Amino acid sequence: MTTSTTTDTKTFTDNPVWDLAFRPFFLLASISSIISLAIWIATLNGVVVRVEFSGLPINLWHAHEMTFGFGGAVAIGFLLTAVQTWTGNRSAHGSHLMLLTVFWIAARIAFLIMPENWVWISIALQIAWWYLAIITLAKLILSTNNKRNYVILPLISAIATVNFFVLWFAANHKVLLATQFSHATVLLFCVLISVIGGRVIPFFTQRKIESITIQKTPILDKAIPLLTLVNIGVFLSPVSKTQVAVPAALLITVGLLHLVRLFFWQPLKTVKIPLLWSLHLSYTFLGLGLITLGVSYISDSIRFNDALHLITIGTIGAMILSMMSRVSLGHTGRPMTVNFTMTLAFVLIFASAIVRFLLPIFNELITSWNLSAGLWILAFTLFLVKYTTVLIHPKLSTN
Repeated sequence: MTTSTTTDTKTFTDNPVWDLAFRPFFLLASISSIISLAIWIATLNGVVVRVEFSGLPINLWHAHEMTFGFGGAVAIGFLLTAVQTWTGNRSAHGSHLMLLTVFWIAARIAFLIMPENWVWISIALQIAWWYLAIITLAKLILSTNNKRNYVILPLISAIATVNFFVLWFAANHKVLLATQFSHATVLLFCVLISVIGGRVIPFFTQRKIESITIQKTPILDKAIPLLTLVNIGVFLSPVSKTQVAVPAALLITVGLLHLVRLFFWQPLKTVKIPLLWSLHLSYTFLGLGLITLGVSYISDSIRFNDALHLITIGTIGAMILSMMSRVSLGHTGRPMTVNFTMTLAFVLIFASAIVRFLLPIFNELITSWNLSAGLWILAFTLFLVKYTTVLIHPKLSTN
């Protein structure tokens, strides 16, 4: 008599969290942003006395971790998820996705604990992560001749390249140059948002509110990214210091064009749908942030860094929070609605942007840092409370 047995051959890489890139990167990026902001605020308030992290001064470390660590992880998580839909081919998963995640985690730890003379280890880990992610994305897009999304590859490659220059300058004690390139990255993210957001925001809106018709804006769709790239060139050139009216005019013009583009998406009709109004409002902050950034060049009443945070928090942070919420629901087979918890999180992230911009005008700079960071931490904590189980459990059956 023969007895048959069934052996469970599943391994750790078969865990649902390694199914698609949005799962580990949305989860870990949110945790990372909370930890990074907590360390930054603790340092500014004297609770933590360390002033350099892997050779990066605290302010530059803060900018690096929030832009390239947090923002980069979410961008890659989103793109490596979307590319499966774009191409119809399986995207990074299992051990491949785990390797990408390990490199990202190792880079975060390295920048936090490595001494200055070991900074090249931190840099190598960060750039290796970008390289692996971009190669993965490029193989899928190029092998399927997915021409519509070719533009994504130079944009992401540009962000990775600027990341290298930021770290290179910092390692060679050229902090001002490193900071300038770090700020330029925010404008690169604006280009990425203008491309991706310009596709998904009107698409999501039309799909949810079938009674409205969204007018296409092909001229603006092409002009806005191109003008933003011109802005970056001007920003990094001596012109931004000697002829301040030039960057001011360019930034204000692009900001106004964003608001005109938004008008055609009918944002006022989304006020009852949190997953939509949060996207529309974050795009509004993009237009307002660029305008305010331009004004900062010609007016002493607004500081450049304060205006920049209207974009980094009100646009990048808020759009990330909204997109992570929607993508996580859509790709796990759950209803495309959010409850009070996430609605509150959306409100908190916009409040974080507003206080970070407004309070310094009234000479409350430290208060603005503390309050803004606290609101961000609370918003992303609420996201983790709501979505951790969603991100680590299998997709719901549609049967």
